[in-house]
Parts: sequence; C-alpha cells; structure tokens
Amino acid sequence: MKNLPLKLFLSLVIFAFILIFTMVVTTTKLFLDNVIEEQHKQREVIERNIFMQLSEMDSAHAYFSQLEDEEMRKGLYELRDYYEENPDVHTWDLEEIEKKYAPREFYVINAENQVEVTTHEPSKNFDFNECCAEFVRLIQERLPTDEFYFDGLENSAATRDAWMYSYLATPDHRYLLEFGIRFGDTSVAKYFGYEEKVDNLLANNDGLRELRILTYEGFALNFSSDLMTVDDLNADIRRAY
Repeated sequence: MKNLPLKLFLSLVIFAFILIFTMVVTTTKLFLDNVIEEQHKQREVIERNIFMQLSEMDSAHAYFSQLEDEEMRKGLYELRDYYEENPDVHTWDLEEIEKKYAPREFYVINAENQVEVTTHEPSKNFDFNECCAEFVRLIQERLPTDEFYFDGLENSAATRDAWMYSYLATPDHRYLLEFGIRFGDTSVAKYFGYEEKVDNLLANNDGLRELRILTYEGFALNFSSDLMTVDDLNADIRRAY
C-alpha cells in the first residue's frame, strides 16, 4: 500500500504524457492538413489564372493564325505556279520575293532535307538531317503530296525562337516550298507574347516557380537554351504531357 501514491503519480504522469502527445499529434495533423488544403487552394487559383490568361492568348493567336494561314497559302501557290514556269530555283530573284512577301521568309527544301535556297540568312545550307529527325520525317511525308500545310507556332532549329511555318510541294515533288514568319515580328506578339505572359504570371503568383508552355506537337513556346521540345524535359513530365 505504501507504493500506491507513487504508482498513482506515475500513472498520472504517463496519462498526462499520452494526453499531451495525442494532442500534439492531432494538432500537428490538423495544422498540416490545413497547410495542404491551403496549398491546394492556392494551386487551383494559380491554375485558373494561368488558364484564363492563356485562353485569352489562344483566342488572339487563333484569329491571327487564320489570317496568316490565308496569306501563306496564297503566296506559296503563287510561287508554285512560278516554279512551273522556271523550275531552276537557283535563278529566282530572292530579293524580289523577300520584298513581296515580307515579313515572311522563304525557303526551298530539297529531297535530301536541306535548305537549297532561302531569303533567311541563318538558314542558308541548313541540313535538317543533323538535328531534326521528326521534321525530316515530315518533309518526306509532305514532298509526295499536293497539299498545303500550315503548322502554326514552332521553334526554329536555326535561330531557336518561335516561328510560324507553312509548306507546299512543287508539282514535280522535287522541293518543298516553305514560308516562315518570326512570331516576334507579328502584330499579335506585341500584345500577346508568350515570354512576357510567363514573366508576368511568375511575378504575380508567389507559389509559381516555373512555367513551360508546349504546343500540341510538343514544341516549347517560351523557349530557353535547355528546352525546345517536350523531349528535353524529364521522364515524369514527358509522361504527364
């Protein structure tokens, strides 16, 4: 009996310890659950903000793309008709072509996937076999056809910035005629540029550390030295894409 007070005291201490421990664990869990919930809410707000702003850009770009599609289609069919009169592309007056179709650049791609002639200085003698297996596949698919192709925004392999491109094969299917316009030279880019939009979103959303914008084809629209396509991203992001 004389150890009873000690046993009661120890029991109370143990009970108090268990109670405090349980309260601490419960409080910590509630706190962490609250933090996680707040993070989810913050992420949802950021995602909605990104979606709304990029949707506005998509609408503007869709309208501009439609206009550019029509202009490029008209110009490439004119040059295709001219090719039937003069199939020696090396004799074409590139200065006159550049003047007539500016700010678009003109390219002639041969069956060996090389730029035969062009108004775009950085692309002269460019060989797509050395860099761009997917584009080489597209060249070989499009050369035998008589269809006009408008690909919208992509990254230029020669200059590593965003361009819009269109393609039309010559009647004898020896060459692929191409138009390209640098996105930064378009009127829509002045008000709806991807780089500026991403910078703005990063500056105004504290929980947003990085933002990559990819086209359906996997080309990066806000490019950098380490990213041109989805293939440059890690395996987890590629699977998510």
